[in-house]
Amino acid sequence: MSKIQIKLDSLSKIDKFSKLVLKYDNDVNLYKGHNVFDAKSVLSLYTAIAIDFSENIYVELISNDEDEQIEFIKTMDEFIEKEKI
Repeated sequence: MSKIQIKLDSLSKIDKFSKLVLKYDNDVNLYKGHNVFDAKSVLSLYTAIAIDFSENIYVELISNDEDEQIEFIKTMDEFIEKEKI
């Protein structure tokens, strides 16, 4: 279980992210600053993100299943900010 830094900088990305995390049976936490939010809660998600798109956001799947962790990381890949060349 490790935190992944993600970028949710548009309402469409937030919507897509919320739909993807709902497919996991285990808890998914969203970290922003000192706060921890339930990433499966739409209200929590919009409260955490929509206020300020610029602050770093981290997500973590709470699971001991290594295969599920690997799948989660692959799912989150599209939300990881890529370096611009």
